[in-house]
Amino acid sequence: MRGFRLLISFVVSLAVLFQVVVPASAAEGSVAPYVASDYLSGLAQAKLRDHRVLITSELAEESTTWVNADGTLTTDSYGSPVRVKDPSGLYGWRDLDFTLVFASDGSVVPRSGLLPLTISGGGKAAQVAASGLVSATNAKGEVFGFGWDGGLPKPVLVGDTARFVDVLPDVDLLVRLDATGFEQSFEVKAKPSAATLDRLRLGVRGRNVSVVANHADGFDFVVAGSTVASLVAPSMFDSANTGLQVADSAPIDPTFSGSVFDLNVPASFFENPDLVYPVIVDHAVSLDP
Repeated sequence: MRGFRLLISFVVSLAVLFQVVVPASAAEGSVAPYVASDYLSGLAQAKLRDHRVLITSELAEESTTWVNADGTLTTDSYGSPVRVKDPSGLYGWRDLDFTLVFASDGSVVPRSGLLPLTISGGGKAAQVAASGLVSATNAKGEVFGFGWDGGLPKPVLVGDTARFVDVLPDVDLLVRLDATGFEQSFEVKAKPSAATLDRLRLGVRGRNVSVVANHADGFDFVVAGSTVASLVAPSMFDSANTGLQVADSAPIDPTFSGSVFDLNVPASFFENPDLVYPVIVDHAVSLDP
């Protein structure tokens, strides 16, 4: 085996697209934008100042609209939400910020997330069992997330990512937030044993959650007849993407039994001596807000 480190990344994502977004409040850089509540007042101000004006009545979760001095409109559109409705926020909106911070109770939360979402702050097995690894609550009050069987170290927070170091021998566990929820990754830093691969599973959190196959060769997580999250078809692949070597990949076939979601990562994949590490085991979960 080469002296490379092996990475297995199990991605769990609450809907969604990855990109850098610029909220309305930051759209003009560090200078506060000119603002009007509607098109006509915005047009008058734009002509007077010879400068585009933000129209607050046209703000939306995924777009920002301006009126220009010549009367035309400019709309900045994004591939995922950059803000959510909030009566206490600027112009009745709250900009999204997925930077993770420790809350007063020791848990990990985003500065301004799309949904109420909590990540474990670490602790003994009983604490983790009670709080879960990551949990989100939708507008109907339905809770969905994943648990971890065992204790967790205090995570290292870097931007939108929480890293739990060595949750298993040579395995880190990562949770990363994005505009639709979260991604979850197992980073296996050395060739895993059969016992380690068997532990690459998660407990599904939520009341009366059932799992059914969907049209995308993945799974839907259903509560009381409503889909609260969806899982795209999972796969695994190595990091041979330099152009000199094609990435080695393989499908994985997770199973759900009781409340346990088992990745069923095949040990045979790691017998290939030409694998380029890290290896990523990936599937994205989209949460319905």
